[in-house]
Amino acid sequence: MEKGSIKRKFIKMARFLMMKAMQLMDLIVMVLTVKVIIVEGIMNKVITVEGLTERDTIGRGLTQKALMKMVMTGKGLTLKDLI
Repeated sequence: MEKGSIKRKFIKMARFLMMKAMQLMDLIVMVLTVKVIIVEGIMNKVITVEGLTERDTIGRGLTQKALMKMVMTGKGLTLKDLI
């Protein structure tokens, strides 16, 4: 009986760690993509609505709110919008 519960605990722990690792990977990818957008923006002086399509922005980790703000104002994105 005792052996089974230890195994179950181990499996639970492994699942939890895998989930955390996945979240960390998502975060790293998002940070890197945001950095890419900022660098591209600096090179192009400003990130304009024309410069990014909705698919690009969502695929690169921009929030929906920042996207809406960009579309509403018709201006480029600032660093504050990305965070």
